[in-house]
Amino acid sequence: SRVGNHKLEDMLKYEAVDRFIELFEDKSGNSWQSWMANKGARKIAGKYYPIELDYGQDNVAKAKVVQERLSKNAEQAAAESDLDPKTIELLQMLFDMQTYRSA
Repeated sequence: SRVGNHKLEDMLKYEAVDRFIELFEDKSGNSWQSWMANKGARKIAGKYYPIELDYGQDNVAKAKVVQERLSKNAEQAAAESDLDPKTIELLQMLFDMQTYRSA
């Protein structure tokens, strides 16, 4: 069946894994095994290249230090700002990464 722009198919887990590997290799030009082994994966013109994202969840202590520094900087910036305090509070809430991580 189709949902929006996506095709949904019923399949077993191993079939889904095989299909993913097939699509990965088709879209990136790299084999899944080389990507997972971190050997020989290369960027190919006109193909996708996966990127790895690090949200700092692996290093909680470092994330805490960074968060403390950001909080201190935010407090200092808020004290020096000409913005209304309610606006500052809203902006701090909108850009609080802790809120996004817990969502």
